[in-house]
Amino acid sequence: MPRVHRAFASLQTHYKKLDTAQKLYLNCALALLLYGVTYPLHAWWNFVGLALLSLAFWFAGMVCDALTLYKRIYATHIGKGLLLLAFTGFTNFAIALANQRINAFAGVDPSKFPHTEIFVAILSIPFIALLILMMLYTASVLFLPVYGVFFIAMDAKAKAFFSAGLMKQDDSEYPVITGIFRFVSFFVFAGVVLFFAKRMLGDYDRFMTSTAERSVYQLEMYEKSPCDVPAGARVAFLDDGNIVYALRVGAELKFFPQRCKRSGQ
Repeated sequence: MPRVHRAFASLQTHYKKLDTAQKLYLNCALALLLYGVTYPLHAWWNFVGLALLSLAFWFAGMVCDALTLYKRIYATHIGKGLLLLAFTGFTNFAIALANQRINAFAGVDPSKFPHTEIFVAILSIPFIALLILMMLYTASVLFLPVYGVFFIAMDAKAKAFFSAGLMKQDDSEYPVITGIFRFVSFFVFAGVVLFFAKRMLGDYDRFMTSTAERSVYQLEMYEKSPCDVPAGARVAFLDDGNIVYALRVGAELKFFPQRCKRSGQ
């Protein structure tokens, strides 16, 4: 018992020295260790609770690290400029993706449907986030030797110089072990996300198209029109006397752009 008490006291002492993210990572490891120690005593369903607890600590630690990195980048003028450039670029990219999707089924200028344009652009965020994650994952693999030299071999002054001041001196305990754990965590997280994303991408793409069609049909079109259109059709009015009407054909929506034709003309 004295040994257990000393070990627990030592753990408490070291625990107090850790930053928030490190504490969360340690909690993750302790939850897994607890499962291993108590394995002969519990059934399989106990593992689910311990695994979920461990995953919660692990994910919270990565979120904490991401927020810390964001604060460090935002604290510099160069970082603010890069964040603004990235936000502007990806916002325009999302709008462009939304316009392409709307034009693909409606066959007209997507700017005539501003509400759907914004809505579909928001739904494009997971695609863009996945693209960013793939770029970071590829860069991590290609520049792994550089990362090793940067985080392990270089001193604090060299890191500050080569990172333009974005990387501050790490005053936390066990920086090398923590850096390795963070790097491995990112690889595992990115690998799992990309694995499941490949299997869900097709379904999400069809969901976006279906949602965009229903949004145009319900929010951007009208039931009554002076133009001659089939019964039950909804109409959107375009420039120069043009319209686009939509009809339900079974479970699908069909869009037909044409000029506005009136009886007797």
